[in-house]
Amino acid sequence: MTAKELQKRNNKTENLRVLQAESGQLFCESEKGEILYQVTLTEDEVSCTCGDFAKNSRKDVNFRSKHILSVMNSVPYRVFMAMHCIQQLRVLPASIF
Repeated sequence: MTAKELQKRNNKTENLRVLQAESGQLFCESEKGEILYQVTLTEDEVSCTCGDFAKNSRKDVNFRSKHILSVMNSVPYRVFMAMHCIQQLRVLPASIF
């Protein structure tokens, strides 16, 4: 995904609504608000349940759907990094032994 493609896709994210379930799962509405797509953002996985992601992520492992970008833009960077650090801390004790 080129920088130009990423910027074009990122511009489409401004009006998409992001929701978080009590379980912590993240969802993003379709442009018309008729469908909720589940977005996963972890150290090991970045994915979306939309058809665009299913199709394009096969060709480009760095592909980001507008739903993924919308979630990434909605979660403050410091919060995302804190989530990342918590995940690392969970793994760290096992690596000591």
